[in-house]
Amino acid sequence: GNAYGVFVRGDYAFVPDYDNGLQIVDVSDRSKPVLLAGIDTPGYARGVFVQEKFAYVADYDGGLQIVDISDPQAPQPVGHCTLPGAARGVYVAGGFAYVAADKKGLQIVDVSDPTLPFVVSSFDTRGYANSVFIKDQRAFVSDSVTGLVMVDVSDAAYPALLGRFPIASQAMGAYVDEKDRAYIAG
Repeated sequence: GNAYGVFVRGDYAFVPDYDNGLQIVDVSDRSKPVLLAGIDTPGYARGVFVQEKFAYVADYDGGLQIVDISDPQAPQPVGHCTLPGAARGVYVAGGFAYVAADKKGLQIVDVSDPTLPFVVSSFDTRGYANSVFIKDQRAFVSDSVTGLVMVDVSDAAYPALLGRFPIASQAMGAYVDEKDRAYIAG
C-alpha cells in the first residue's frame, strides 16, 4: 500500500493507505505489529485523525469519511461529507473537523453528529492546502504555494486570517508545540 501518515492511540495505529482506505494495526508489541482490519473508502485516504471512538479520514475526492472504530477489528462507516476540494489532511477539535482541501483551502465541517457532518465554512489559503493543525482556536495550514497560513477559527462560521509565513519549498505539514513554535515540513 501507500501509507500517507499514521495516527497512534494506545495500542493501535490508524493508517490512511491511499487506495486501500483506512488500515488499523495492533502495535501493542512494537516489534511485531499486526494488521487487524481495514475499511475501504470511496476516494484515496490521505490523512486521519482519531478522537474518541471515531476515525476521521481525509479521503481526497471521497471528502471526509467518518468511521466508528470502537471495535478496531470491525471498523464501520458512519458518516461522510462531500467537500468542494480534495481532502488531504484533517484535524478534529471542539466538534469540528478542519480539513485541508487542496485548492479549496480550509474546510470547516461540523461533526457534532458524526452521522450527519456538514460544511460550516471555508477559508481560501490561496494555494494548495495539504495539512492542518489546530491549537488554541487557531488553524495552522500548510499550503504548498503560500507556506504556513494561520487562521483564527474561534468562530467556525467566520474564519479569519491571522497571518502567512512563506517558506522556500512546498509546505506539506505543520505542527505547533506547547510553546507556540510552528514546525513546517517542506
